[in-house]
Amino acid sequence: MKGLLIIATLAVIFVALCAAQTPQKPLWPNFFSATILHSESGRREREWFRWFYDASQNKDRWDGIVHWQGEPYFANLYFDHAAHVEYWVFYQPQFFTCIHRPLNRTIPRPDFRSVEYYGKGLIDEQPVYHWSGRDAARRVNYQVWDRQSNRRDIVRIDVDHEREHRAESFTFYEWDLTRQDPSIFTIPEEVKRQCNRATEADRLELF
Repeated sequence: MKGLLIIATLAVIFVALCAAQTPQKPLWPNFFSATILHSESGRREREWFRWFYDASQNKDRWDGIVHWQGEPYFANLYFDHAAHVEYWVFYQPQFFTCIHRPLNRTIPRPDFRSVEYYGKGLIDEQPVYHWSGRDAARRVNYQVWDRQSNRRDIVRIDVDHEREHRAESFTFYEWDLTRQDPSIFTIPEEVKRQCNRATEADRLELF
């Protein structure tokens, strides 16, 4: 009887130790801005952009260099998920053009509740926790790394799209975990007045 009690006690201690060694799962913030480095399989170029995000306003915005109509442009991309419309504003010296089209997706909100813990690692010499998950319905596998510090910022997300035979990676820098000023998501009126409805020839693609 004593032997069974000892075994049961040891089992409880083992479970408790395992739980203590596994950190809490990462959480996606409700608002932030961050600098993102994006890379994709089959493409040599990597893209940098600044992402402004506020779930309470149901809006996000991306700023960076994009290629459109065979030329590089600096672009502001506005996504108004409440109004279901997106605006792409392209800039070159002494010139800009604006295109709008319906927005059919919800604001990105990654859900990490089902991820499994892999262990610890380093990214850019930063101590991180490593997680993995799968969206079976979409046939997407993904990996997540977040800081081991108290803030637990997301450091990197890798996504493998099985159906498309495509993989991409997002590395996060310069986190600002504050509510975003509404003016960040407001298109200047002089720009909005010149905005054109998108056509198939515009080929608006983020990456």
